[in-house]
Formats: sequence, C-alpha cells, structure tokens
Amino acid sequence: MMVRIAVPLAALLVFSLGCGGKGPDDPITGTWANGTCFGDTSMPADIQSCKLSVRFDADLSVTLINSRQSMPATAVNPRCNAVRTVTGMKYSTNSAGTLTLTGSSTSTLERKDCANVADNQAAMADTRDSLNAGALKYSIADTKLTITSGQIAGEYLRQ
Repeated sequence: MMVRIAVPLAALLVFSLGCGGKGPDDPITGTWANGTCFGDTSMPADIQSCKLSVRFDADLSVTLINSRQSMPATAVNPRCNAVRTVTGMKYSTNSAGTLTLTGSSTSTLERKDCANVADNQAAMADTRDSLNAGALKYSIADTKLTITSGQIAGEYLRQ
C-alpha cells in the first residue's frame, strides 16, 4: 500500500517542480521610451524637452511616465521637471501583434527642481493623462517597439 502511494506522489512532485516557477517574460516586458510629450502632437511652447516612458511589468501591469522639462525662464513654472505617472491598468499581448490594455488608469502629477521653490509640488491626483482601455497594434524589432494605433502610438527604444 505504501509503495502504491509513494510512486504517484513522487511523480506529482517531479511534475510540479518542472512546471513551477516563473515562465519567460513576454518580449514587451520592460521599459520603453521616446522623446515625445504624451497628449500633445508637438512640443508645447513652454517646454524644452519631453520623455515618455512606458513600462510593461512581468505582473502584467503597465505604467506610463510623462516627464517634461519647462523652459528656464517661462512665465509659468520655470525650469520645473513635471512628472505625470499613470498606473492601474493591465496589459496582454497575442501573436497577431495586438496589445490590449484593460482596467482604469489613475494619474498623478509631481513638479520638482523648479526655479521658484514655491512651484515645487508633491505628487497629487491628476486626470489629464489617463489611458484608455482597448486594443492597440504593435511590433518589436530588436530594441525598438512600434505601436501603430491608440494614445501611445509611436516608436520607443528599450531602456
């Protein structure tokens, strides 16, 4: 009786060890960035540089970080680094080149390193840069991610 129980238990243990652990990450997993201003089709007049980063984590969460450096002597928030962070969504991909975002996003805005210390602002809720759920078309070639539809359409380099 003991042998009949031990053999199936040993087999189950071997199979569970072979199937356990984390599998490989999806090729999109990681951080991708470009020099665009999320939500704007061109560089805003009072901004000197932008960086849009999109991070796809192994837990299938997606984070968008929109960083903007304002002009050193602009009338509003000079020399500020404004960082909007959008979180709360999940992603999935398929072999047909579809990236699907699901859930609802939340956004925060932080301003730091401003010329006027009073312009600095800790991260607070913001609704300007939310993401919409839906299907997007994408492709990856080496270190370049190309998203051809949706709010985050563009070319991104792996960071």
